[in-house]
Amino acid sequence: GMDLYYCAVMDPTTNDVLCAARCATQGLLPGDHEDGDDTKKRRRILVDYLYTIESARDRGIARQVISFILQKAQEAGAYCYVLSLEESAVYWMEKWGFYLCEDEKLNGKLNVFPDTHLLRLGSDPKDEVLPEEDQRKQEGGENATPNGQGGGTTSSSGGGVGTATGNGSSNSSRGGAAPPDVFTSTLTKLLAQDPPNMPRSDELKLCLASLSLLLQNAMAEEPGGRRRRIRIANPNVRQRVFSVGGDHAMALLQCAGFELGVDEEGDATLTFHDGSKWLTAAVELLDKEATGTGESGK
Repeated sequence: GMDLYYCAVMDPTTNDVLCAARCATQGLLPGDHEDGDDTKKRRRILVDYLYTIESARDRGIARQVISFILQKAQEAGAYCYVLSLEESAVYWMEKWGFYLCEDEKLNGKLNVFPDTHLLRLGSDPKDEVLPEEDQRKQEGGENATPNGQGGGTTSSSGGGVGTATGNGSSNSSRGGAAPPDVFTSTLTKLLAQDPPNMPRSDELKLCLASLSLLLQNAMAEEPGGRRRRIRIANPNVRQRVFSVGGDHAMALLQCAGFELGVDEEGDATLTFHDGSKWLTAAVELLDKEATGTGESGK
């Protein structure tokens, strides 16, 4: 599976985030705790989100973040990839030596979005999807998307889910009538926070119901409307959603089309930019789990 790691540069005087990146990782990274036999897993780092606030651009901060990620990939012996929009691919290729990855199986595993390109680091040796990885994918034991963080080991986000770009912007598009594996696998991790074989906690029920309401509000709002933007520091949102669901709640929102950013006052926000057909089914799934009537209900 794949987990999410975040790195950011902050202003020491204000604690504002100047630049942030998110990486989906596979295999063990330095500092991780071993969990079973990991020797047959490929080690990969996939940059799927990079953002620099406007006031901090052209100061080399994003370069520091990218250098840090490449350094960690080298230390871990990991293959390094980037998900990039068309207009940002030149930045990654010219500045950092990335190339378009044309391997069909790697694209199937790491890139599920129609508007992004999978780029590989040119200095990396040849990578390929191992037979056991391909087998897990076919059996449904491991999700084949980077932003899905593998088969249920999501820590994001999206998952995340954003798309790395050279100029600090982010965008993605999705479709389908049912929630994708990335959404359902992240939801499974969120539900697993309750002790097994115990009734679902009131806190988790409220978290699920709040996530559903945030999605419904965003879907019903006109573009640019206030309900399409969530202030992460909002006391109600923080208490009901992120204090309970943590990174998994963040990943669900990003997977559903909310993009992480910063507003005019420097506060971290999630802004809704998507209208995928599967979001209605996602809301229904959240509502069922909130009431304990879903397949995972206890």
